Amino acid sequence: MTAILVMIVFATVVDRTGPVSFAPLALGTYVAAVTILAFPITGAVFNPARAVGPAVLASSYDTLAVWIIGPVSGSLFAVVYELAFLRTGKR
Repeated sequence: MTAILVMIVFATVVDRTGPVSFAPLALGTYVAAVTILAFPITGAVFNPARAVGPAVLASSYDTLAVWIIGPVSGSLFAVVYELAFLRTGKR
């Protein structure tokens, strides 16, 4: 979820060659779709602190790795996206 969200933000908002006017529709549609589809699986929580905080306080560590590894991998995807697509226009 995080990697695709980062890709949509970079492709529509950050990338100067992308369709900036399309950004709100793309982001809103994605967030709505993921919220509907991922709710039974993850509770559709986009903010890791919203999931990690209560899990730590309740001493429930069974899904803690998902909430740490998922956002970190999405952030690393952002670095790869920048190096692959955004830096090519600056040269």
